[in-house]
Amino acid sequence: MQPTRATAWRFLKDNHIAVLATQGRLGPSSSPVFYGVTDNKTLCFVTGDSTSKHKEIIANMHIALSVVDSKNPIAVNLIGEARVVKDPAVEVQIFKLIGKINPEYAHPSTKHNRGKFVAIEITPLYIQYTDYSSRRDGRGVYVFDL
Repeated sequence: MQPTRATAWRFLKDNHIAVLATQGRLGPSSSPVFYGVTDNKTLCFVTGDSTSKHKEIIANMHIALSVVDSKNPIAVNLIGEARVVKDPAVEVQIFKLIGKINPEYAHPSTKHNRGKFVAIEITPLYIQYTDYSSRRDGRGVYVFDL
């Protein structure tokens, strides 16, 4: 059965660790993030306000994100735009969502060794779903318009 756009979103909702790629002043940069999927089809994560990924997103909102299922040969790659959340109500919802995945990020006032936590929201522009188990017969890569 060929996957649909809904298959890709379900995969993203079922997984919570991704590699985020941003653009730093010296070139591409990547780091792992715990992420969640909101009801309005955006992804979100929490980071410290003094981290390089936060600074890089402020300077350049264009990101890439990769999620791989370690038990099945499936991956989702997306390209999107990331923004720091300014709306306090949305920020609280993101911290609740991410706090269920990793309790360390449960409240925005939490401090850690990298400053105060901030919520980041990603709007996907392109999603590629790849099922590597079906690549041998020429299928397996599915790109969805958003």
